[in-house]
Amino acid sequence: MRTPLAAIQGFARSNLTVAFAGFCFGLAGILVFRVHFQHHSVWAPRYYSKCGVKLYGSFTPSTVARVDELLSVLPRRVVRAIDLINLNNDKKHYSRGTVGHFSQAGGRRICLRNDSINALWHEAGHAYESYLNSQDSNFTKEWISIAGNVYGCRDVGSITFPGNGLLNAYSSKNHKEDVAVFMEEFYLAVAGEPSDFRLLYAIRLGDFARGKPWQLDFRYQKKADLLLEYGFVNRADYDKFMGLGYLDFRSGSPLAHFVLPKPKDEGVRPGIFYYEYYEQDIRIN
Repeated sequence: MRTPLAAIQGFARSNLTVAFAGFCFGLAGILVFRVHFQHHSVWAPRYYSKCGVKLYGSFTPSTVARVDELLSVLPRRVVRAIDLINLNNDKKHYSRGTVGHFSQAGGRRICLRNDSINALWHEAGHAYESYLNSQDSNFTKEWISIAGNVYGCRDVGSITFPGNGLLNAYSSKNHKEDVAVFMEEFYLAVAGEPSDFRLLYAIRLGDFARGKPWQLDFRYQKKADLLLEYGFVNRADYDKFMGLGYLDFRSGSPLAHFVLPKPKDEGVRPGIFYYEYYEQDIRIN
């Protein structure tokens, strides 16, 4: 007759493989928890923003206040597209050279480095486009149609930015980055901060001063209109942006306050103030 101890030993020997597999599975679970949930926690958030967005990670009262300030600028529908924001400074968490990212794993989540909270507008653009796509919106299709074949250029160093309907080299990566960059630079311009729209304007102003006809790439205007149509920006901010004159010099443009030199080439029609009569001078870059 087998003793209880012998029975237990026999059971353990016959199920050693199962026991070992269970041990490995448990160990893997612990590693996943530590690596993933340290930055993408699904447990109780440390704070909530005033808009109700869950805030995880290394937030402090001062960084919460900064997030509230940035979110308060955005339309409510854009804010609602963000499930949570995680603040962490773990370099291993980000791909090389990035300061933040957007993830759709388990919800629309934004991760930012501690010193890069200002990238929130950019990542919010990703979150809202993701929401629109989940609603079978035509936004992405329309954006790509406006942009044309401009993404994924391998020889990006040979292109001058802003140009080709894009604001900077990073926006040439794909349409998602183009949307996020455009939204971020829009809000920077409205806030009176340095923006690639100001650079776009300065380049064209310099070209005009050197005798070139004023150049418009209507893709910039169409993209701004699309942001308004689909709710990335509200009407008041759109009107304020247009009033800056970076895209439409015919209405409220700062150009009205400049005294520009006459074109060096007398054969060139004398500039932007003749736009309504010489539309053939306006060409797409």
